[in-house]
Formats: sequence, structure tokens, C-alpha cells
Amino acid sequence: MPSERILAQQLVVSRVTVREALRVLEGKGYIESQRGAGGGPVILAQHHSPARLRELLREQLERFLNILDYRLANESASARLAALRRSDEHLTILTQTLDDMQHYQNLPQFRRADSVFHLTIADATRNPFLRQAVEDGRAAMFLPVDALDFQVMLDHTIEEHERILAAIADANPAKAEQAMATHIETTRRDLYTILEIQEKHP
Repeated sequence: MPSERILAQQLVVSRVTVREALRVLEGKGYIESQRGAGGGPVILAQHHSPARLRELLREQLERFLNILDYRLANESASARLAALRRSDEHLTILTQTLDDMQHYQNLPQFRRADSVFHLTIADATRNPFLRQAVEDGRAAMFLPVDALDFQVMLDHTIEEHERILAAIADANPAKAEQAMATHIETTRRDLYTILEIQEKHP
């Protein structure tokens, strides 16, 4: 895997957040930390087939669903507040980042743009607690999935981000909250698709 520094740059989160997420992965036996000049986090499952990698991720399904519930609560609230508190600078960053997402060349580039988009919304709330919550949720979600090299599903991602941005630009908190909630729920459905299992409904 990339170093903690590179992972933090890709996800646009702090190294402390990355370190905590890696600690969880190591505790579950998916990676190990190697010391020395060539050390760092190493994926123990990298020699497995795609089917086996999906099986490993299925074992974490309940954890992923809990993370998505966490993201649904925090990021929906962030979008609502961002629609009320955002500045022109926030809108400029969101617009540029959306363009970057449409022209990504690889998964790390896409994930960085995706993270900048979501964390800029969190910044626009002007609430450091919400910002940290969004950062923690994204690191916990995407480090294990992206580390095992599952590609993002882009059929609807760009359109959903466009709707979120439009609602925030229009200063429409209810619409922004709903657009973000819809996006998180799409991520939940994508997770089931990636893992090749039937979605469960409450």
C-alpha cells in the first residue's frame, strides 16, 4: 500500500485519521505494518483472487453498513448547513473538484477529488466537529475498499454530485440534505453490488 503520507493525501485527511483506520485493518488481519526503509502497510490479501477479496470484504459488511449510517447522519447534516453557510470560495472549490472528478485517470485521482468535494462541504459548515466526523467516516469506508483495488462505480456518481452542488449553490438546505442522503444510499447499494450479494432491507 502507499505510505501513510500518500494515503492521507489521496483521501485529503490527516495522517492521524489514516493511522487509526490502518490500525483497524491490521487488527482484522487484512494488512500488516512492516518496519524499515521499504516498510509500511502491506496488504496480506493481495495474492488472493477477486472472489476471495470480495469474501474478505463481505466479512466486514456489518461494519461497512454502520459506517454508511454514520456517514448518512453526518454528511446529510453537513450538506444542509453548507447550503446555509457556504462562501463563494467554497462553491469555486466544489465546481473545480467536480470537473476534476469527471477527468480522473485512476482510482487515487478520483478518490482525492471525491474527498475534496465532500470535505469542502464539511468545511463550509464551519463546524470542526462535523468536519472531523466526515473525515473519519470517509477514511474508515474507503481505505479498506480502495486498498483491495475495487474500482469506483461512476454511472451515477457525477450526476449525484452535481445535484448536491446545485442545491448548495441555490442555498436550499432541504434539497442539499436530500441530495446527499440519496448519494450515500447509492453508495450503500454500490457496496452490495461490489460484494456481489443481495441487498438487505430493514
